[in-house]
Order: sequence, then structure tokens, then C-alpha cells
Amino acid sequence: KGTYTCKLTYSPSFKKNTYEVLGVPKRSAIRIHSANYSSQLLGCIALGSALKDINADGKQDITHSGATMLEFEKIMNGQDFTLRVQ
Repeated sequence: KGTYTCKLTYSPSFKKNTYEVLGVPKRSAIRIHSANYSSQLLGCIALGSALKDINADGKQDITHSGATMLEFEKIMNGQDFTLRVQ
């Protein structure tokens, strides 16, 4: 829980700029990026349009993550923002 600044910074893992969640105690390199499965996330945040069990493993997956990320990046236009986690 908390309020965090998010900035567009270069990600060595993705080799491009992605939004990074800064100031999280005892954590670093938290990114907002596309992903469909929880196995693709190591504490990062994935955006999508809906939840659905895509691969029939009994777990909810994220749909349309790539398209949602493109829309998010277009809207944000490189601006910093504040993320509030409750």
C-alpha cells in the first residue's frame, strides 16, 4: 500500500523505455509492461482489457495487454504520474 511516482525510464530487460514505479520499500525495477500470464510478471504491473483463463490452467489471465499498453503509452505521452495502491 502506498503512493508512488511512476516515471518513463529505460529498462535494460526490455531494452526500451517503460514506466517504472519508484520509491517502493525494499523493491526496485517494478515496471508497467504488457503480459498475459502471471508467470510473465515478477512483481511488475500488466495492463489489459479483461481477465480470462486464456490457457485453461484455472488461473485468470490478462487479455489484449499489448494493445492496452500502446493505448496507455499514447495517453500518458511520457508524462510522470502518481500511482496509489490501496
